[in-house]
Amino acid sequence: DKSDEETPGPISNPAVKLVSADGTWGAASWESRSLPRSSLLFLMYTAHGPVSPGRVLYGVVDRLVSLRKLFVGVFGMNSLVDRSRYMNQPLTVSSLCDQFVAIGVEPGMTLIVHSSLSSFGYVSGGAPAVILALESVLGPEGTLAVPTHTADLTDPAKWSDPPVPQALYQTIRDTMPHFYPDLTPARGMGIIPESFRKQNGTLRSNHPFVSWAARGPNAALVTANHSLSMSSGEHSPVARLYDAGARVLLIGVRYDRNTSFHLAEYRNKFAVRKHCRRGAPMPVEGGGSQWVTYDDIYLYDADFLEIGAAFEQTGQVCKRAIGKAECRFFSQRAIVDFAVEWMNANRWLPED
Repeated sequence: DKSDEETPGPISNPAVKLVSADGTWGAASWESRSLPRSSLLFLMYTAHGPVSPGRVLYGVVDRLVSLRKLFVGVFGMNSLVDRSRYMNQPLTVSSLCDQFVAIGVEPGMTLIVHSSLSSFGYVSGGAPAVILALESVLGPEGTLAVPTHTADLTDPAKWSDPPVPQALYQTIRDTMPHFYPDLTPARGMGIIPESFRKQNGTLRSNHPFVSWAARGPNAALVTANHSLSMSSGEHSPVARLYDAGARVLLIGVRYDRNTSFHLAEYRNKFAVRKHCRRGAPMPVEGGGSQWVTYDDIYLYDADFLEIGAAFEQTGQVCKRAIGKAECRFFSQRAIVDFAVEWMNANRWLPED
């Protein structure tokens, strides 16, 4: 994925109906390759029928976006447009440092970043400049962490953008290479995490679907012992970041990119009723890969924007424009605890 913007975790077929306070529902197996962008589209897109008006509309919009990305990639128009518009006031490593300090980033902090590079406008040096600025402010005692998820290392039966013929499911499972922390690219996370994971000294957790990359004194703590099962729960980098008192910085993206909300999904009262099985290629002794299934829960992110908006009402979010990017800075622990309470109060599952 060549996009410079982190995309929200995909959702798929409704194995469990999960109903929010406003009456919308859907399931949330987080393994499909597509995600509706609004509650209405989400409702239509996850209907049981193979085709619906919502699916058709979403497919048309998605294809137009893909064609634009292809055009940009071939002709390089995006960089030309951005540079011509913002060349008079490009962001630099130095100016980014000043802005990150102003929003609240401090030396020694453990910081989670979700980002869209293009949201800044023109950055002299691109993704490396942003990473260097963050690391400069955090200093040698600080730790930077980003999600480096790989949604394409999941069960092809759940893919929907594009779907795969059923006859190919087993062939894909049998031949898909397993996850390599140093080789496997992140998918849909944006150019900043993809660049950061390759930086010398960066560690990456060993999970085929929801890996994280981190660099700094807490990097080993964050990335070690990432459990295959319950992949974003208590034995995951998200939980270790919570333990470390991490802060979150959203750069030009919204709360539907805030992966920490998934930790709240494992901690709310519905988690025990949302169990599912996922699949992924895993390494075998002597070389090669084999398909393995593991326990997890269905994930549901259609209400993440609503939760984020409610959290902002508590006054615990610092908002600031950095270049052209709208940025938000807050405590991960505070927003996870808030989300657990919000989900307990506003979500519900039908009785079995």
